[in-house]
Amino acid sequence: MKPDYVFVVGSFRSGTTLVRKILDSSEEISICPETQFLGYFISSGYRERIAEAGDLSSDVNVSKAVEYMYSFKEGYWRWLQKNIDKAYFTERLLETDRSDRAILDLLMHLYARGKPIVGEKTPAHLYYVPTLLDWFPNAKVIHTFRDPRAIFVSELKKKEQPKFAEARHRWLQRFRPLFVFYVLLQVTLTWLRASRLHKQYQRLYPDRYRLIKFEDLLTNPEHHLRILSDFLGVELPSQVLESMTSTSSFAEKRGKPGIDTEAVRRWQRHITPWMNRWFLFWCRKQLGEFGYA
Repeated sequence: MKPDYVFVVGSFRSGTTLVRKILDSSEEISICPETQFLGYFISSGYRERIAEAGDLSSDVNVSKAVEYMYSFKEGYWRWLQKNIDKAYFTERLLETDRSDRAILDLLMHLYARGKPIVGEKTPAHLYYVPTLLDWFPNAKVIHTFRDPRAIFVSELKKKEQPKFAEARHRWLQRFRPLFVFYVLLQVTLTWLRASRLHKQYQRLYPDRYRLIKFEDLLTNPEHHLRILSDFLGVELPSQVLESMTSTSSFAEKRGKPGIDTEAVRRWQRHITPWMNRWFLFWCRKQLGEFGYA
């Protein structure tokens, strides 16, 4: 059965953007960019910042909340400010019950461009799958997954670029061994957490949750797009991948069209033996379970 909502979640640098673009290219599915609405594993999301406006049963506070939303600078919020008139957004929000669920629902539908199935892609919403499936009973979740060594190499390369470096990263970069260890530890902990959550969600939501490995999608796209098509009840033609633009953090490939199959094994040329041993020590069991041994 086709869902009414589709959510794309997963560890960072695991292919969530690729899956979002594939789904959003469908004539039936709209997947909006990251709202970061619910938050991260250890930090709050935009709903907490919106809540600072106060009780939204007050129209005055709704207007204040809208002002907050039109000041956010990341992901979906940039699209909202460029494409949706603030007065129209306020009017639509006032028509809802003004709950957190209603706000997220409105954000997705405004982006949907009339498509019948709406959704959203925020990797960290992996930690809030039970909430999403409770809020949206006829929803399905796609969890993207990738070898943690590949995630580490990609994340390290990205954070080394000035335009992606956060303040704390710029400070750490002055002490490269500490910076590398910080990224290594972050990737290891989030990946192990993701692997545990996969087992939990697979058991709790067997018909509403599906994991897809980044490597499988690149090396055998036709087969794995068929799996996604069957899961969602929507046709996803394999040739859509040929028009996708690479978002690789490696400059020589970033922005180029087509499938970057080299992303499957590139990490092997950029990881040192001690880093590889680190993952083999801390993640050996999980690497074997997911076919990455």
